[in-house]
Amino acid sequence: DKIIRSLQTQINKIDMIVLDEAHKAKNPQSSQGKNLLKINWPKRKIALTGTILLNSPLDAYVPLKWIDSEHSTYSKFKQQYCEYGGFRGVQIIGYKNLDMLHKHISDVSIRRKKEDVLLDLPPRTFKTEYVEMNERQSKFYTEIKQGIIDEIDKVTMSPQYAMSLAARLRQATAWTGILSSTINESAKLDRTVELIDDILSQGDKVIVFSTFKVTLQELQRRLNKEKINHVLCDGDVKDNIIEERKQEFQTNPDCKVFLGTWQKMGTGHTLTAANYVIFIDTPYTDAVS
Repeated sequence: DKIIRSLQTQINKIDMIVLDEAHKAKNPQSSQGKNLLKINWPKRKIALTGTILLNSPLDAYVPLKWIDSEHSTYSKFKQQYCEYGGFRGVQIIGYKNLDMLHKHISDVSIRRKKEDVLLDLPPRTFKTEYVEMNERQSKFYTEIKQGIIDEIDKVTMSPQYAMSLAARLRQATAWTGILSSTINESAKLDRTVELIDDILSQGDKVIVFSTFKVTLQELQRRLNKEKINHVLCDGDVKDNIIEERKQEFQTNPDCKVFLGTWQKMGTGHTLTAANYVIFIDTPYTDAVS
């Protein structure tokens, strides 16, 4: 509210607002979505996004509403594009009229594909590598999986809780130490260290992303053991320290490895000192990665 009042009462009248990462304000019932919709007085509003629909057609409501292109309430918007059923007929079981929504978005959008933008950049090469767990890690993974199955069979749970259980499997493949104080296995980290050694032997730097900060902390311990100079930036690191570490990685030739969680370092950061990026694991949503 303080920010909104300041924008409304400052001497310089704001005529245009450009909102980056507009898809992150997709929920009109969240504080972020509600406050964005309060900033409605500028004559010109531009919403920038690489992916306006992250998970469902409903993601488009707030961006369209904010730029004054959507005039209905959220309830009517849902009725327009959602099919209902399930218990008491109030659960969203599918979507409809998507051609209408596609036209609506297209009518108010300027789209630029990557190939349409002339950038003097070398082509990127992607390589997906599947790493086999060793016997001890595989056994641990199987036990976690069976425990989740047993729990699901016994309990009626929310989708959020089911997702949190599924996340345990991802944690078990990243590093067993996330879930166990006695088992310390990770085929992914073993392979990551090998890749880092190969890249550094070529005289290059490398960035490593992971979903889980404790996985990076374990990788940090392994790099320390190998005496490899690196920096770590995750959600526990303050923003001013992150800026210092980014600068260290960018300018110090001896700082070879940058470790970061994609949640903290995935957007809004420039890290051009490295030619290689390793993802130990990736987000559920492709648009985020």
